Amino acid sequence: MDDRCCLLGFEACRIAYEQCADWLDQVNALIYKNRCMVVNFLAKEIPEVVCMDMEGTYLLWMDFSKLGIESKELAEMLRRMLSCFLMTVIFLEHLQMVLNAGI
Repeated sequence: MDDRCCLLGFEACRIAYEQCADWLDQVNALIYKNRCMVVNFLAKEIPEVVCMDMEGTYLLWMDFSKLGIESKELAEMLRRMLSCFLMTVIFLEHLQMVLNAGI
């Protein structure tokens, strides 16, 4: 791996810092809107799920441990619920979700 700076990457980074504040504001607003949609859905459908605050990331960390069910059962339950919830927003086959036992 080469540790030299790529001129194109450097220029892209410079332009992002100098000229893309509006775009970043729009992206952050979209991320926040999506987070609110998921948190509200979970509060209504699975109130035991705890959503962590988003700090410096676009990932939404959720704690399902209070449900007391195994990973495979949880994955199947979420697949069923999300297929109904997301069909109008995104094609389910494009949804990628990673479940981690948190160990």
